[in-house]
Amino acid sequence: VELSFSDGLLPGIDYRLSFSNLLNKSENSTSSGLQIFSFVEPLLISSVSIEDDQTLVVTFSRELDVSSAESIARYELDLAIGNPSSVSIISSNQVRLSWTSSFPSASLILTVDGLLDVDGELISDLGKRVTFDYLNLEVDTVFQQEQAVIVKFNQDLDANSAVDVTSYRLDNGQQPLKVVLS
Repeated sequence: VELSFSDGLLPGIDYRLSFSNLLNKSENSTSSGLQIFSFVEPLLISSVSIEDDQTLVVTFSRELDVSSAESIARYELDLAIGNPSSVSIISSNQVRLSWTSSFPSASLILTVDGLLDVDGELISDLGKRVTFDYLNLEVDTVFQQEQAVIVKFNQDLDANSAVDVTSYRLDNGQQPLKVVLS
């Protein structure tokens, strides 16, 4: 049975669950008693952030066992991308995963298997997969408007790199005199 309570359970607290007069399906056996248990917050993927086109930062709900977290075999991206080429520990609950190839523009699934927290608890089946979208920066359209060339990208640009005139060049060698981020 799954029991839901109005107040959430707090990690690290011992709870006493009493039950009484429960019948089995055949109604030929009853049970009553008391069970003591501690609520343990499960190890889950809390978030994934994209650092660049080959690197993810993954944050977990609990502190990680370092030797378990450093194993590249624990992490896998779908679409035949596979295991990262390196894993580095950022903090007690955060790792940086790097691949040698760039991510495709796609919805990707990161699966983490066999990872342990500092208490030796295995990552929960409910929290070992996360889906995220990666979108490579690409030009959507280029067109002329009076004496200007308008370039539209598929996502917002970093303001400093966008207005750097050295970032753009025509095939005849010309660079723009000025760039305005719109």
